Amino acid sequence: MEHLQYYWNWYCYANFFKSLGFTTLQSFDEAWRAKRGSISERNDNIRKALVEYYREYFTDRPDLVRKIMSTHAPQVRRKVVDNSFYSIIKQENVDRVTEIIDCITETGTKTKDCTERKFDMIVLGGFKVSHYFWPLDYKGRDGMTLKKAWQKDGARSYLGMTMPQYPHFFSFYGPNHQPRAGSLHSFGERWARYVVSAIVGMIEEGYSSIEIKKEVFDEYNARLDAGNKNLIWESGGSGYFVNQHGRQAVNMPWTNAEYHPMVRKVNFDDFQLK
Repeated sequence: MEHLQYYWNWYCYANFFKSLGFTTLQSFDEAWRAKRGSISERNDNIRKALVEYYREYFTDRPDLVRKIMSTHAPQVRRKVVDNSFYSIIKQENVDRVTEIIDCITETGTKTKDCTERKFDMIVLGGFKVSHYFWPLDYKGRDGMTLKKAWQKDGARSYLGMTMPQYPHFFSFYGPNHQPRAGSLHSFGERWARYVVSAIVGMIEEGYSSIEIKKEVFDEYNARLDAGNKNLIWESGGSGYFVNQHGRQAVNMPWTNAEYHPMVRKVNFDDFQLK
């Protein structure tokens, strides 16, 4: 990368393009499932390859295979990528504990099987992505709050950027708009262009307010929900993508090719301009 001119650009492009193939792992193939497959032929083959790898790598520690192997399909949750993870848990001074922690004690933890373990330090890792804009609670038109707007089944938006009863409110990377593949940063640039175009268009036409129409918002989210039903994230083993209402509220159901035309140009007929 230091000595071959333009190789860095090609490397970045190649990785971006390769990531587009992830979308084929995220969709149900009903014809394949009718043949007693789980998700799709490609997804099932990747799971088979992973299982074979685990069993080969842990030949000397078959007790760890059960604790390592997930019950959900690949891509239902985000993968943990760490080249040293498997070798670390094989070390004699490391335990892979899968029992649920019942409580934190004065000296460590106690799991549901009543086993107590002493620790000098406990590191809690995790996050919740369903609390968009937390801890702020923006107030919209007619006293609307995010709590009221999202009380039915969690955070929603139009194109990941705006909501009814919130004039002039635009966001990047909003509810249900994590790209399924590619680069988040490239979409950040596209969202910025969309928002600026909306504001400029409003000003040039002599308006002082822009707000997405409720019927446009509802129709868009109905299509979004229908698209999610064809994808694997709400299936068994679902993780942080699924909110407390059981709805996948992080990723967009559209592929890059489907979503890009939606945000390439602002359709001002979708908005109330005053």
